[in-house]
Amino acid sequence: MRPSSSRAIQVEPFTQAQLLTLGGIGVLIIGALFFKLDIGLGAFLIGAILSLLKVVDEGKAIKAMPWGTIVMVTGVTVLVKLMEKIGGMDLFASIIAQISNAWTVTLIAGFIAGLLSAYASTTGVILPAFIPLAPVLLEKVGGTALMPLLSAIIVCGFLTDLSPLSTTGAVFLANAGEKTNKTKLFRDMLIWGLSMSVIGAIISWLAFTVLRLP
Repeated sequence: MRPSSSRAIQVEPFTQAQLLTLGGIGVLIIGALFFKLDIGLGAFLIGAILSLLKVVDEGKAIKAMPWGTIVMVTGVTVLVKLMEKIGGMDLFASIIAQISNAWTVTLIAGFIAGLLSAYASTTGVILPAFIPLAPVLLEKVGGTALMPLLSAIIVCGFLTDLSPLSTTGAVFLANAGEKTNKTKLFRDMLIWGLSMSVIGAIISWLAFTVLRLP
């Protein structure tokens, strides 16, 4: 009886560099969860320590980083954050209130939240900006059901996360294989993200407003 292909694969033991890297990741997770460690600063500190320990050639690591994707995502995030700071989100709330009512507010707000999420981080930008506006928006349109509106914003925001301009989508794009046509992948992911802003809004409206699902 021939051995299965999985049994034929020889798994090499972890090297010292790999163990140190895993340890660094573990320290970062524990520090962020239990000791309120700043994730960005902590990651840079641990990375610097690993570099001093010669765990990896930092020159090769820096060159291998997807700088185009990093600059694109950070730039878009800065623009969306700037829009929030100068009152852009309040303007969106006013626009939503003008073109919707208590019956359609989940549809319109979900669509706009999903559309913006296709260009920025849902957790880092969209939810902190839109969730505080939900009660104000309901007051403007005369609605009282807060949970359906919050559910629509959250669902629509996360449905578009595979857009290449959003953080999650950018990670997928940056880690695509060398043989992958990244131009086509970028286009397909962007089409998916933008289409989900429409489909997600309709599904959320039907689920949370029409059918009143919990």
